[in-house]
Amino acid sequence: MMVFSYILVILLNIGCCFRKKNSRSIVILTVGYIMLCVAGSVDNADYYNYHEWYLGNWHPPTVEKGYLFLSDLFSKFGIPYWGFLAVTQLFILGILLWIAHLYSKEYHIILVLYMSYQIFIDYVQRRNALALAIFVLAVLFLANGKKIAYIFCIIIAFLIHKSMIIFLPFVILSSNSKFSKKTVRLFTIILSIACVFLFVNGNKLPFLKQLSQIASHYTLSLIHISEPTRHAQIS
Repeated sequence: MMVFSYILVILLNIGCCFRKKNSRSIVILTVGYIMLCVAGSVDNADYYNYHEWYLGNWHPPTVEKGYLFLSDLFSKFGIPYWGFLAVTQLFILGILLWIAHLYSKEYHIILVLYMSYQIFIDYVQRRNALALAIFVLAVLFLANGKKIAYIFCIIIAFLIHKSMIIFLPFVILSSNSKFSKKTVRLFTIILSIACVFLFVNGNKLPFLKQLSQIASHYTLSLIHISEPTRHAQIS
């Protein structure tokens, strides 16, 4: 039944693509269906770990503090884990559909492509899914020349998944096409070397651990500042 309904939702969106006419009701139906699929995806490789983190049963030191802070925040408000999954999935789809609205209005193509591949990664790798969504938003800011907003988004994404730090240097990209082409070539060479280094070094970049610790320290400092401090009464 689940497979049938999944294929049916995809076919409904493909039908709208051929009709070249957007259907708000089908878009809403598809978004709701995807949220339901992700919220109910209890049978996947990483579900147990993410669920335990959400319940606060254990916080492994390797997990980014930004993601743990977000999940702890939802948990403190009494929102069940499936609710957290549904809300974060709505955030991810909201960004994708908003960008589609700005540039193409092809909502159904975006949803078909997402359901054909990306959803199967996102419902397992939640940190990666959230970080990539924020990165996509960052690219939109960069394309409009809002470099401060781009840097801010990359930092937020980095606090959710360390790998996002590799996109920070792209802030120097300019609307000047000649400069951009040279920069892209340079980044291509640098990233290629980084990939070789990763392969040789067992898929590890040592400096990422130090950067994560620094970012986590400042994140925890901000959290403590926002909480009411308890001072002992001085007589």
